[in-house]
Amino acid sequence: MRKWICVVVAILLSGFSSFGQEVKVVPEDWLRIAAFRSSANVFRAYDESDVGRNDSLNFGFSPIMYLQTLSNLELGASGEVSLEIQSAAGCSKEQLHALPRILADVERNSRSKAASLDGELEENGGYGLKFIKVGAELRRVSIVAGDLLFEVDGSSVRSLEDLRRVMRASKGDVRLAGYHKANGRIFDDVVVKTVDGSAGYDSQPIFSNSNALLVNEKLRNSSSKFLIDIGSQPNSIGLISKFDANYLTSPELLNFFRGRVSQDFSFDSSFKRPDSSIQLLSVFDLNALWQQRFQDEPEHLDFHTPKGRQKISFLVKRSGIFEYGAGNKFQAIRMPLKDTSISVVCIIPSVGVDPLSAYELSFRTQWAKALMDIKIPKCKFQTNLELAPFLKSLGLPSVAATNGAIFSQIDPEIPIQIDSMVQQSSVVMEPTGIQVRVEGSTVLRALGVNGASELQFIADRPFLLTIETATRIPLFVAWVSQPRLEKE
Repeated sequence: MRKWICVVVAILLSGFSSFGQEVKVVPEDWLRIAAFRSSANVFRAYDESDVGRNDSLNFGFSPIMYLQTLSNLELGASGEVSLEIQSAAGCSKEQLHALPRILADVERNSRSKAASLDGELEENGGYGLKFIKVGAELRRVSIVAGDLLFEVDGSSVRSLEDLRRVMRASKGDVRLAGYHKANGRIFDDVVVKTVDGSAGYDSQPIFSNSNALLVNEKLRNSSSKFLIDIGSQPNSIGLISKFDANYLTSPELLNFFRGRVSQDFSFDSSFKRPDSSIQLLSVFDLNALWQQRFQDEPEHLDFHTPKGRQKISFLVKRSGIFEYGAGNKFQAIRMPLKDTSISVVCIIPSVGVDPLSAYELSFRTQWAKALMDIKIPKCKFQTNLELAPFLKSLGLPSVAATNGAIFSQIDPEIPIQIDSMVQQSSVVMEPTGIQVRVEGSTVLRALGVNGASELQFIADRPFLLTIETATRIPLFVAWVSQPRLEKE
């Protein structure tokens, strides 16, 4: 990352009309403001560090995960520490604690194939499922018309998520059949879908954000309210932990995350901290198809890295219609994902323009749909970001202090110190779609306690890659200097 990446990003409305025109800067919702402010502050702090001066590094950061961590920390705080966290986040306590519900709404609106199937059933009269065939076994299902309330072999299945769990346990095809009602009679002849249960089809939302709080059993009594507050949030769990050698592989913890992510899952061994008092674990998971897929065969082109040219594979899409924004200092394109309002945005700064300035301008410049040829690197890379050294510059001097701070909802007397705040990211971009996973760990230690296209978009030099909602709330931001970290 280059030393000059240090411009604070403002939160700006984006419109869609002619290219290159600047529009009035108007702040929109608080979450977009807070997320972009966090992105800019972390980019700047990282860039000013010794590690950030290394031009060859990629950089990945989820502002949503960071804000969720601050939200969780605030639940354990009061007084000056609470105010410090709110100031660092750039939003109020009430707004911070609304974040889990907002992310749960984003997840619900990111339709999985199972949700699509549910819609098909509703179109058949709003009744539901009649049979589930798991492998060679036929399971009869009792159904309440119009609702997803039924039984599978006597087990209560009360939601689509329960159904997904049944399907994930399958080793073969799963046949789902609907039924309809006519002249007062029930008919079983509406076959809706046959799916491959072993491939995980119909099992997950496109986007998920999950959090777990582990509290040392020595703090069980003093931090019980904190544990309950975190565990009662959407898509979260609170657990008492012994923090022994195997605590990150406990079935309760892993089953919670494995039930919510798109692929098999286990925590990196570097996350293990047996001497912890409290650990916050988070997983951001996106596994989506492109709305307009790229051609199967990539093209091999030069990518201009800070250390010279590198021949890599590029994804190619010819004569596609995309939203495009451009000015004197950047080019940008929005690539929508299938079955969700979330999009991938690629921003290429002009030569000599720092990425955050280009990012800011992408919100000031009006966009328009255009017929384009796109060439973008076929990416596969990982990043590791340790935020703890930057907490003081991010506006959190008390929680970063070596003598700790009092989190009265965790323990009213013992100072708590943040030992580490890590985000590990992986990004894979293929012709069919994109996979992004961010795993986060925040460790707290209680001190003293253990046609011919008109335009071309060719991303052949370092670029910003962001994952955004329809209202341009950034879920993930990456600076890509080396799209492929292994030889092809």
